[in-house]
Amino acid sequence: MSSTNQIISNISPHTHTHIFAVGYYTKPFKFQPFWIDHPEYNEVIRMAWNKHDEGNGMDILYCRMKSVKEELRKLNASKFSNISSRVAEKQIRDGNDKLIEDLDGIKEVAIQFYKNLFTEPSNNGCDLSRVENILDQNLKNDEVIMLGMPVTAQEIKEVILHMNLGKAPGPDGFTTKFYKGS
Repeated sequence: MSSTNQIISNISPHTHTHIFAVGYYTKPFKFQPFWIDHPEYNEVIRMAWNKHDEGNGMDILYCRMKSVKEELRKLNASKFSNISSRVAEKQIRDGNDKLIEDLDGIKEVAIQFYKNLFTEPSNNGCDLSRVENILDQNLKNDEVIMLGMPVTAQEIKEVILHMNLGKAPGPDGFTTKFYKGS
């Protein structure tokens, strides 16, 4: 747990006594994709979203997203607590679907998984010479102008719909699965 120190001075300008206030670090929000599969998920989102409808557009959006985060944290605490012990109860199987019960076998399955994950050569089907050619090109004047134009709601919607579900969350803690699934 991290803390923040702030110096708080007395009201009197003649007194230079300082008190160190200790603030508590709040764990950043991170959307968990498995929440979408919970039967109460849609209702939690709907109720959180409908709590706020006053103010300008950005204020409303900020309050709604904050409310969604709070309600999802409550859902997580009430329905997904003790997840570590639940995971420990699950069975581990090797590549041949054979049940692994001993610690050495589990270690070996984990090691093999990550060896395969990080040692397979992959360029995602991309021809690197094409990328090098693209990097040597300059934008035309009309392309520069197009890049400076405002982004439309339809463009945002299309981008979100075409994003992969497993992408990392943005600074707000919400993944693409949240936006597609809500």
